[in-house]
Amino acid sequence: VSALAVGAVPLVLVPALGAVQGGYLPDTWVWATPLAAWAAAFGALYGGGALRRGWPWAVAALGLLGWTALSTVWSAHASQSWLEARRAVLYATVVLALLMLARRGAARPLVLATHAGVSLLLLYALARLANHAVGVTEEAPRY
Repeated sequence: VSALAVGAVPLVLVPALGAVQGGYLPDTWVWATPLAAWAAAFGALYGGGALRRGWPWAVAALGLLGWTALSTVWSAHASQSWLEARRAVLYATVVLALLMLARRGAARPLVLATHAGVSLLLLYALARLANHAVGVTEEAPRY
C-alpha cells in the first residue's frame, strides 16, 4: 500500500466524522467502526503495517476499551457505560487501522491528509455559517 493510499483514511474519516458532530452520537459509530475495520483489514492484507513496532498503541487502545467496558460494573448508569464502550471500540479500530496502514514514509501523507480533512471540515462549517448570516432560512448549526 502506497503512502498516498494511507493518507486517504484521515482524508475521508476526519471530515466525515466532523460533519456529524465529531462522531459524538452513537449512530455515527455504526458506520465509522466498520469503515475503520475495513481500512485495518486492507492494511493487513496489503502490507502488514507497523503493528510490530506499534504494539504499545494497540495495547493502550484495547486497555481503554477493556477498562471502559469494565466500568459498567461500578457505574451508576451502566447503559451509558456500554455506550462509551461502543465508542471505545471505534477508537481501538481507528488505532488498529492506522497501525496496519502505517509504514516508513507515510508520516508526511498522514499529516497532510489530516490537515486537508480538517481544512475541508472548517470550510464546510464556515460556508454553513455564511449562509446563515445572509438570511438563508436554514436552522443555525449547533456546535
